[in-house]
Amino acid sequence: MDSSNKGKLFIISAPSGAGKTTLANEIIRRLSDQFNISKVITWTTRSPRPGESEGKDYHFTSREKFEEKRKNDFFLETTKYNGELYGSPKDVLEHLELGKSFIIVTDLYGVNQLKKITPHAIFFWIKAPNLEELKTRLIKRKTLDKNDIEKRLELAKKELKEADKPRLFDYNIVNDDFDKTVNEISLLIKKELVK
Repeated sequence: MDSSNKGKLFIISAPSGAGKTTLANEIIRRLSDQFNISKVITWTTRSPRPGESEGKDYHFTSREKFEEKRKNDFFLETTKYNGELYGSPKDVLEHLELGKSFIIVTDLYGVNQLKKITPHAIFFWIKAPNLEELKTRLIKRKTLDKNDIEKRLELAKKELKEADKPRLFDYNIVNDDFDKTVNEISLLIKKELVK
C-alpha cells in the first residue's frame, strides 16, 4: 500500500491535570468531520471518575483481565500511573495501515515506549503554565485527596524535566488558554494529515 494512504498517529502527553484528555476530545470533535481520525480508547484498571463512561472515555477492567490481555500481546504500550494500569490496544497499527488516524493520550512512560515502537508518530507535550496552575486544576477535579494531589505534583516535576530532553517531542505547547491550545494543536495535526 502507498505510504501516503496510511493513517497517522498523534501522541498527546502531559502531567496529570494539564488537560491532555479534554484537549484530545475537543480536537477529535473539531477534526473528525474532515478527517478519518479518532481517539484511541485506552484500557485502565482505575475506577471511572464522575461523568466518565465505558467505551467512550476508557475501557475499565479488572487488574486480572488487564494482565491477561498484556500476556496475550494485546497492548501496543502499557504504563502504571498512581498504582493503576493503562494500555493502548495494538490493533491501532492495523487501522493505520487502512488509512485511519488516531490520537493516543498517554503519560511520559508511554511516550518512551511509543517512541521505540512507532518512531513516525507525531508527539505533543502539553504543560500547564506553571505548577501552581496544575495544582489548582487537580483540586478542581474534586476526585483526588490532598495526598494524591501532592504525589501527582511531585511526578509532574519529574516529568517536566524529562520532557525537556531534546527530540523527545515534536511540539511543546503550554495550555494557558483552552481554545487557543485546541486551535494550535488542531492546525498542527491538520498540517500533518494533509502532507
